[in-house]
Amino acid sequence: MPVSYSFGTTFTARSRTQKQFPQARKPVKLSAQARKVITAEQRTRRMAFDTDVAKVWQRNMEACQELAVKHNKPLRRCQDAVFLGSKMANGSHKVVSKWKAFVAAMVKEVNADLEPGEKKVNARQVAATHREQYHNTPKEELQEYVEELKSSKQDKTHSRRVTARSKVMDIHHTFEELKVILTSLDARVGVRAMVFLARTSTKYNQAPLFYATDVATAAFLPKVYMVDVQDFMTKFEGYSIAGGTLAGMAGTYRDKVKVAKAEIAAKLRQKLREITGDPKAHMEYKMYHHDIVMGHSVQLVGWPHHKLQSPSSLGNSLPTFVKILEALDNGSCRFEELSEKDVTELDEQHQAKIASGELPDAKPRKIRSDAGKPKKRKEVRESDLSDSSDSSDDNERVPKKKRRLRSPSVLNVKSKAMITDTEDE
Repeated sequence: MPVSYSFGTTFTARSRTQKQFPQARKPVKLSAQARKVITAEQRTRRMAFDTDVAKVWQRNMEACQELAVKHNKPLRRCQDAVFLGSKMANGSHKVVSKWKAFVAAMVKEVNADLEPGEKKVNARQVAATHREQYHNTPKEELQEYVEELKSSKQDKTHSRRVTARSKVMDIHHTFEELKVILTSLDARVGVRAMVFLARTSTKYNQAPLFYATDVATAAFLPKVYMVDVQDFMTKFEGYSIAGGTLAGMAGTYRDKVKVAKAEIAAKLRQKLREITGDPKAHMEYKMYHHDIVMGHSVQLVGWPHHKLQSPSSLGNSLPTFVKILEALDNGSCRFEELSEKDVTELDEQHQAKIASGELPDAKPRKIRSDAGKPKKRKEVRESDLSDSSDSSDDNERVPKKKRRLRSPSVLNVKSKAMITDTEDE
């Protein structure tokens, strides 16, 4: 996996020491002759620096002239490419010329009228033969050519790449521009950045790309989080190709089902907390009407399964869970807020079904008798140990089991008021 660096400072934030300011010293009084000497030395150093800078500019200008002659490009364009770099690529001229739009339209029109096998014309040939026609073209028609060329450029920039080669080339060109932008930003203001890039399809071959602006940034994950960058990028690629779901990354069928169940429970919990505004809200299945409909005034619509159950009770069929995940992702399965009238109507319908025997009467769970009380470990009395040792044979001595010492925070665990059916999700 390629890793790109632009070498800047190698000091991390942790290794930077606090700046020590020197104590204030009394100003030294210099004579007039000494000040003249110091001023002359400063002037000499400044002139030497300006001279070296002028030489560098001269060499760059000569290199730009050679570049213009070699590639038959205007000198100004070569200077912009050398001195501006990514600024020229991103700040391109967005005003479309009427002349260029006219030439592009004429090239397309002339080539469309050619017979099969005839040589196509290019923009230079059309520009040499259609100049008089351009001046006689109405402004409204020229403006139509401009809009057509703008639309064509936009389609070419934002359209979907078809071939595998065009996709890979687009990725590399964009990634190179991104590296230049971040490197230039680091040089101007001083920043550190990491970029991770992975494909989302297996229709083309492209290894994951990683870029860090300096060596210290590239070592951040291995040093701080003990994460190997190559392993991280491999997992990120698998997660991306799987469609951003953890179920696609699991190895065996059983693991996929297990991860899909956990993901469904997590998404339902997140959607419920978003619509209710309660950060501690959790999904209930057995007490759905009492806790969700009556308690939060919301209802779950679009549940794709024939019965509302906990994911752990829906069996082990992966297509069932994939269908539920798709419904949660596209929004067909969601929570909706209810008015007081709606809550009353749903409650009446629910009570009528219970009265008719269609639904069982699900009463709220009782609070445990030891709720809120700390749990204590069972102590073993010395008499029990002595009795057990006396009853055993003298020749057969059973060694005592070593018990692991636990912290007081682990021993004094308080019981929950009730155990919900989502504790195992």
